[in-house]
Amino acid sequence: MNWREGDHLFGLYDALYRGLGRVAPTCTNDALTIRTYELGRLFGAEALALRDVGCVTPPSALILSMIEHASLEDPTGALTLFVVTMLVSPRLLVWLRDLSLVSSEADSSEIIRRGQALLVSSMNETGAILARQPALDSPILEGVVAEILQQFVDAGWDEHPGPRE
Repeated sequence: MNWREGDHLFGLYDALYRGLGRVAPTCTNDALTIRTYELGRLFGAEALALRDVGCVTPPSALILSMIEHASLEDPTGALTLFVVTMLVSPRLLVWLRDLSLVSSEADSSEIIRRGQALLVSSMNETGAILARQPALDSPILEGVVAEILQQFVDAGWDEHPGPRE
């Protein structure tokens, strides 16, 4: 992994950490509050590990805005967790897979492997928690998800959130 990729990954993880940390205390559903804190802490641990190897960049403004938007539209926390788990994480997993195919350094491979494991386990665990919660029932939610999906497209992240040339 070159520094550009490490820095970019740091910015994504840091945004997930910061965004989830800001949203967690505002969630109105206790189970989702706890999961939001847990998920933020997991992304924060990965951000710190990258910072320890010299990666630094501002948190992704796009990820922060997606989390904030979801939180404002749904105070329970369900939409925020949906956005992170079902929209951001799969795209991030695709980028990490692509990185794993070109990475030859042991340190990079370990960072990528840890990220993949985090994303897969968090998607499974968060999905299980969301499945036990009341369904979101709001006419605006479909529009919010469509707006966020369009933000991915506009940023060139419709497939993955890796750095763009």
